[in-house]
Amino acid sequence: MIHFFEFILGSLLLFYGAELLIASAKSIASLFKIPKFIVGVTIIAFGTSLPELFVSIVAMFKNETELVLGNVIGSNITNIGLVLSVSVILKTIYIDYGKIKNDILFMVISTMVVVVSIWTNFLNYYCSIILFSSFAIYIYVMNVRDSGINSDESSGSLYKDIFLITGSIFLLGFGTHLFINGATGIALFLGISKLIIGMTIVALGTSLPELVTSLVSIRKKEYDFVIGNIIGSNIFNLILVLAVSLMVSSINVENLNMNIELLVLVSLTLFLTIFIYFYNKINRSHGVLFLLIYIIFIANSYG
Repeated sequence: MIHFFEFILGSLLLFYGAELLIASAKSIASLFKIPKFIVGVTIIAFGTSLPELFVSIVAMFKNETELVLGNVIGSNITNIGLVLSVSVILKTIYIDYGKIKNDILFMVISTMVVVVSIWTNFLNYYCSIILFSSFAIYIYVMNVRDSGINSDESSGSLYKDIFLITGSIFLLGFGTHLFINGATGIALFLGISKLIIGMTIVALGTSLPELVTSLVSIRKKEYDFVIGNIIGSNIFNLILVLAVSLMVSSINVENLNMNIELLVLVSLTLFLTIFIYFYNKINRSHGVLFLLIYIIFIANSYG
């Protein structure tokens, strides 16, 4: 019975946490006249990426290094293949490539750097320094781009928004924890194997904040938050979550065969880039393609 309670409470916390995060982020965007995409790629993306960060740090200290790599790669695949696909199947998202080309380019480069690092078994302290440096450069570029932004409101409103954003991130994090615990408990009660639970519930669990936040954004017609959240979360996962993890310990991938997973990640990233570059939008047909690739990926994982 406790698992059903955790599942329901976790779902409610995820929903209301996402509602609060979107409302607070929207207020920040209005307060400083910041484009909503920028808020999505920073504040929202960081908030929804915290579960990946927490899971990875704990896993590294437990010497479960494979879990960290699977978490980062799997979450990025899920963000595009499931979260974004479901969002654009519900509503076409129009995007001005010229305004987000730096973010898109950075996501592609970060993806390729991590893929090459995995192929060359270079996931160590030096790789962590490279990733941290990349993150610093990205933040600097964003700061230069938006350096002319000023606030017309009182600092009191800002403090309130920061407090609400902090609270919403806590709700998302705790909601994710309860949801995974509850869902895992229910699955075990129903006799589902731990292997299947690990490949489905736990893997998808850390991407729940992105999914719920994106669906809430679609409902509120805040479409820039959706694409900003996906691109920002993927960047944070690749260069911040992995970098922090590698500061704790290196990851040896000599005995791991991740060619298919990496191919799926690169394919989804490039497809997303191509669609935005040529069409300045992501529509239902694009979403269906993303979802099909994700389903094939999951089916292959079971095989």
